[in-house]
Amino acid sequence: MIKLYDQPFLHMHYDQHLRLLESEWLNENVGVEQFREGLWQSLLMAERYQVQAWLSDLRRLPALLPTEHAWLHQQYFPRYQELPLHKVAVVKPANAVRHEQLQTALRTARSKGLMLQPHVMYFDGVEEARRWVRQPLVSMQLPPRD
Repeated sequence: MIKLYDQPFLHMHYDQHLRLLESEWLNENVGVEQFREGLWQSLLMAERYQVQAWLSDLRRLPALLPTEHAWLHQQYFPRYQELPLHKVAVVKPANAVRHEQLQTALRTARSKGLMLQPHVMYFDGVEEARRWVRQPLVSMQLPPRD
C-alpha cells in the first residue's frame, strides 16, 4: 500500500494492483475546513489514481453540520458520481447520530437526482469490509437495489 495522505484527522492509502483507495477518518473533532479538505483530497486521489474500489472507514467521521449538507450536494457528490468506481465498502460511523446524518445526506442527494453509484456496502468492522472490497466483483456480491 502506498501512503497518499497523512494528516492527524485522515489517512489514505492506495493499492495499485487492486486500484483500491483506503481512507480512514481518525478524529471526530475536526473543523469544517479539515472536513472539506479531507473529502476533497479523497476525491482528488480517487480521480488521479483512477480508483475502482474504495474502502472508507467512517467510524470516526466528523459531525455533518447543516452547512456541510449544502456543500456536499453542490460540490462533493456531483464530482463523486463521476468516479469510475465498481465497489465501495463503508465502515459505519461508530456514533449512531453520525450514521443517521450520513444516511440523510445520501438520501437527499438521491432525491436531488444524483446517482451515487455503485451502491455501497456497509460494514461494522474494517476487516470484513477489506475482505469484501478486495474480492473480485461478481454478481453475488452486489447489494440489492433500493
